[in-house]
Amino acid sequence: MNVCVMTSSKINLGASVLVARLCKQSDNPVCIMSTERSQLAMLRSDIKRSGYIATARKVLGHHNGHQSSGTDGLSLLREYAASHDLADWDAPLITLCSKHGIEFVNVDSINSSAAVNLIKDRNIDVIVNMASADFREPIIDAVRMGILNAHMGYLPTFRGIDGLEWSLFYGHRIGVTMHFIAPGIDTGDILLFEEIPVAHGDTIDSLRARSAAVNIELFAEAIKRLREGTASRTEQKLEDGKQYFAMHPRLREIAQRRIPDLLGNRSKTAKK
Repeated sequence: MNVCVMTSSKINLGASVLVARLCKQSDNPVCIMSTERSQLAMLRSDIKRSGYIATARKVLGHHNGHQSSGTDGLSLLREYAASHDLADWDAPLITLCSKHGIEFVNVDSINSSAAVNLIKDRNIDVIVNMASADFREPIIDAVRMGILNAHMGYLPTFRGIDGLEWSLFYGHRIGVTMHFIAPGIDTGDILLFEEIPVAHGDTIDSLRARSAAVNIELFAEAIKRLREGTASRTEQKLEDGKQYFAMHPRLREIAQRRIPDLLGNRSKTAKK
């Protein structure tokens, strides 16, 4: 099966861990496609996709070192790599490509004609989205099986932005949904869902950090099932969920305070 990993940067630790994981299970990607852009272009894209509030929170989070790519996220990825005996999990993507004979390609845009033609020329069966990109129909149609995406939220209930925060706000279980990308927002067929258990002392940031390893494992499992022909695709119905948008900081504070309530609900369920 021909797999392409899509990344927004040549330096992407999550993508490096994923490539190491796929090579470990003999699902070496055919190519890695980078859409690395200028910081200004990435900022404009984030604002267009997520809005000013969510983008500002993301930028401030990186500045203050609170994102999942920080120390806590790194330690969790290190633990994940150790548990799967992954070699070179923290190596640059180009280094991994050289070691495993993987083609590395840089394109101006995921939706460019060059990207679409490359997907067709390499007979790509599956694209793994590690780029947080907005895919348009030409490239969606160019992939034989589809484009895999890890969504931080339970689909189809919580589509769109800040799925974790909205799940917490409404007291819903949290986790990662593995699904195919469709022209709508988080509307493609569902493959897998992995719940993330809430622990004492958890925060929104710690839960997001924990999701990184879950994303990688779900990508690996989805590709394995697709290769073996054992994957089960569940079609979404639009009426079964809603699309959510960037959460206001005040509502985010409420969601944060409701984390212990979710822990209490889990304890009650376990006793039953």
